[in-house]
Amino acid sequence: MSTPNFSKTERIDVRASLPVKQLLQEAARACHKNVSEFLLSSPTKISSTES
Repeated sequence: MSTPNFSKTERIDVRASLPVKQLLQEAARACHKNVSEFLLSSPTKISSTES
């Protein structure tokens, strides 16, 4: 299922340790996404399956 194409007007800042940042970057790369897409894809999938 694809993510709805909403206008991106809001920003979320996240602070993480270097190892966590690297882990997120590697996981995103493995999914062929950038970190923002990766971080936003999990809650979107969860919310769409709980509806």
